[in-house]
Amino acid sequence: TASYSIVSTTAITALTASSADNLTIRNNLQVSGSLVFEDAMYASAYNVAPAGMSTDIVNVVTASYDSAIFDYVVKRAGNSRVGTVLAVWTTSSVEYTEISTVSIGDTRDIKFYVDLYCDWARLIAQTTSYQWVVKTTYRAI
Repeated sequence: TASYSIVSTTAITALTASSADNLTIRNNLQVSGSLVFEDAMYASAYNVAPAGMSTDIVNVVTASYDSAIFDYVVKRAGNSRVGTVLAVWTTSSVEYTEISTVSIGDTRDIKFYVDLYCDWARLIAQTTSYQWVVKTTYRAI
């Protein structure tokens, strides 16, 4: 038998559950925080990367996950780009690559890299001269 607990300050009218472990939600499901599947996580982040700085965009616990896929969009004035950073790590090393669209305008000022710091794999945004808005969704596996 499936069991579901929903805490809400508003009425939920489109929720059904069956004994076959199915959960059906019509309309929208809004999650504050992370959505954790068995051995995987899906979450989002919104950051402003200040001009001329390195900024932690997302931190993933390395003891719990072995890799992450970071989907992002960066925006500043009329300039924007969307892409994905793929990362995999062990306790002592990390490898990553980035795939992105061609920029609208000029987005050469913002770059991403992944490093290991203590118990975290960190997606870092590096800017040289402008402030950028960075929206990210990511999956940790």
